[in-house]
Amino acid sequence: MRTLMMALMLSSCIPSVWASVVHLTDGRVVEGDIETQDSKSVKVNVDGVPMTYYADEIKDIDGKPLTVSPSVPAAVSRPSPSADLSAAPSDKKALILKLMEVTGARDRLVQSLDFMKKSFPPSVAKVMDKVINIDELLSKLIPVYDRNLSGQELQGLINFYNSDLGRKYILITPVIMKESMQAGQDYFKSKLADLKKAAAADTASTK
Repeated sequence: MRTLMMALMLSSCIPSVWASVVHLTDGRVVEGDIETQDSKSVKVNVDGVPMTYYADEIKDIDGKPLTVSPSVPAAVSRPSPSADLSAAPSDKKALILKLMEVTGARDRLVQSLDFMKKSFPPSVAKVMDKVINIDELLSKLIPVYDRNLSGQELQGLINFYNSDLGRKYILITPVIMKESMQAGQDYFKSKLADLKKAAAADTASTK
C-alpha cells in the first residue's frame, strides 16, 4: 500500500509523458502537445488551443534548446509585424476584428469614452462626440494585435471567448475587477491604524 501511495504522489508531480514542457524566457511554463517545430518556432496544442511561440521567446523545451525535431512537422516562420492597418493581411484583420467583437472591445471603449466625457463640461463633451470616432480608434489598435498575436493564436482566442467559459469570463471580468479593487481598499483600511502606529513609532525613534 505504501508503495502504491508513493507512486501516486510521484505521478501527480510529474508531467504527462505525452506532453512537452516549454519554458519561456519571461518565466512562464507551457505544457502541451507539440504539433510543429523547427529552429525558429514551435506550435503547442494547449488544451485544444494551438499556441505558437518563437525562438526569442523560448528558453528550452523539455530542458533542451529549440531545434528541429524529426518527429514533428516544421513550423511556419514568424509573421512579420504590420506597420499599419493596410499592411496586415485581410484574413488576419478579419480575425482581429472578430476577436475585438467577441471580447466586447468596442463596447468597453465606448463606456470609457462616456466616462471620460463626464469629467468635462457639456460643451467639451459635445465637441468630443464630433471629433472622436470609436471605429477610427479601433483601427489604430489593429496593428498592436497584429504585432503580438499570430493568426493561429487569434483563432484560438476567438474559440475560447466563443465558448461558454469564455463568455462567462467576459461577463464576470468587470465584477472581478470591481470586487478586487474593493477588497484591496478594505485591506489597506484595515491596516491604516497599524500604519499610523508604525509611522509614529518610527518618528519617535528618530528623535
